[in-house]
Amino acid sequence: MIRRAAIAALLAALFWLANRGAYRGYFFGDDLDNLAWTRAVAGGDFLKALVSPAYTANNFRPTGHGLYHVWGQVFGLRFPPYVATIQLLHLLNALLLFWLMRRSGASDAQAGVGALFWVFHMALFGAFWRPMYVFDVLCGLFTLVALLAWSGQRWVMAFVCFWLAMKSKEHAVLLPAVLLLWEWTLGERRWKPLVPFFAASLGIGLQGVFANEAAGPDYKLNFSPLSVLKTTWAYLPHFWFAALPLLAFWRRVPTAAWWGMAWFALLLSPMLALPGRINPVYLYVPLLGLALAAGCAVKPKWGVPLLALWLAGNFVWMRQLRRAELTQADNNRAYFEQLSAIGPALAEPELYIYDGYPEGLDWWGIAGAIRLAAGKAEARMIPIQADDLAARIEGKSVMQLFWEPPTRRLTTHIRSPQHPELSLLDMGRFVPFWQLGDGWYQQESGYRWSKPSAWATVRRPAGATRFELKVNIGPAYIEAVTRSQVRVRVDTEVVGTAQFDKQGWQTAGWTVGPKPAGRVRVEIEVSPPFRPGAADPRVLGVAVGSIGYPDTPR
Repeated sequence: MIRRAAIAALLAALFWLANRGAYRGYFFGDDLDNLAWTRAVAGGDFLKALVSPAYTANNFRPTGHGLYHVWGQVFGLRFPPYVATIQLLHLLNALLLFWLMRRSGASDAQAGVGALFWVFHMALFGAFWRPMYVFDVLCGLFTLVALLAWSGQRWVMAFVCFWLAMKSKEHAVLLPAVLLLWEWTLGERRWKPLVPFFAASLGIGLQGVFANEAAGPDYKLNFSPLSVLKTTWAYLPHFWFAALPLLAFWRRVPTAAWWGMAWFALLLSPMLALPGRINPVYLYVPLLGLALAAGCAVKPKWGVPLLALWLAGNFVWMRQLRRAELTQADNNRAYFEQLSAIGPALAEPELYIYDGYPEGLDWWGIAGAIRLAAGKAEARMIPIQADDLAARIEGKSVMQLFWEPPTRRLTTHIRSPQHPELSLLDMGRFVPFWQLGDGWYQQESGYRWSKPSAWATVRRPAGATRFELKVNIGPAYIEAVTRSQVRVRVDTEVVGTAQFDKQGWQTAGWTVGPKPAGRVRVEIEVSPPFRPGAADPRVLGVAVGSIGYPDTPR
């Protein structure tokens, strides 16, 4: 017992050393959103949802969201305690997995191999770096305790933990099938105690299926063969290695390993029908079953070299993930700190127009950040690319939030009559929202995509003699359209046309006759349209770097 405790402490220390960089991370969009809205919910409401047999279509998960409520009350916006919580829970799950494998007939060495394979698996990286995946961690915790309780014939405790697992993540609804297979493979084939489990599973599951008819595209179930093939192919790289022990010793695979594989397949199946929600961290609970199968099947003399190879590959993988994670975290921190520094003025606008944001923040994260920083109950967000932007903001106080990725700079502005209109719109920098009409997307790295037809307004300086359009033509763009033609109008007059059939930054310019200074409407028409592909459903025109009058006579 002392030897096991010493080994467990050593592995926990190694895990912390490998993942200590997580404490330098920061909140992501889901974190800020959850912290913002859960702080306004009374503790009793979480308890009511916890015991309620009703399915919540808005993805209200009382275990994880209740933990966010407690986190916010106790830790506020100090990030390290959040990471410490999920990492401790993850290590606890590894110990529970080890215990379950021993109860399934595995030796200490086999159980150690299976637990180590799972605890360091980089598909689960987000589960011990990002608090937003605490729902998967809690689902894993309650699933393991339910299985251990069931194997120890503690039916009531098993049912309570199964219920909590369902209230943490919906795919736990299939856990009764895993318990039934345990009974038929490793147990005594008792089925009567499982009746309340299946009744609860059917009750919640059928509600979820009917509610899914109104679900958004990300949560819409799709059982078509092509969709299932797509999701299977996306998840395949994250679990093929675990099958090596099973393939090597398939003729002598123990019964527990077959049960673990069935567990994996059952809990994975709901995710294969969700092509809009593909994320390797969602394998958290299914991989518990696969880790158990691999550990029970492997021979100790093969387990050590396989595990060493596995850990080496995961270390290389981790370095890549860690670098990207900390970069995104730094961006999120910079955005939130600059937003908080605005002070009381942040609470004044009725609407907020977001023009770009860090990759890991998203618009709902910005809304959560505003609610947290300004103490507002609600923050109404509108994207800069909204076609009906002018109508939606009419008569309202509006703040524009412009994020410049290269400099990590957040620029905010509230429109005022005294603010002069720009003559040249540099799309890589701040552009006042009232100068962008319909047909523009949010700013990207130094440019802004237009739709095939787009318009904006600029100030024509007195005596201006030149009009310019600067574009960024990428290789995918040329491959898709071969040659792009752009027509530019100022008010009703065609200024000129330009063709682009080469890659890189290019500038088209036209000489214009001197006309009176004033506000003009600039329109661009692009043909043919550019469709990037399935991953990006937008219909695009051209990537504009700048447009307008480059010369401002003195």
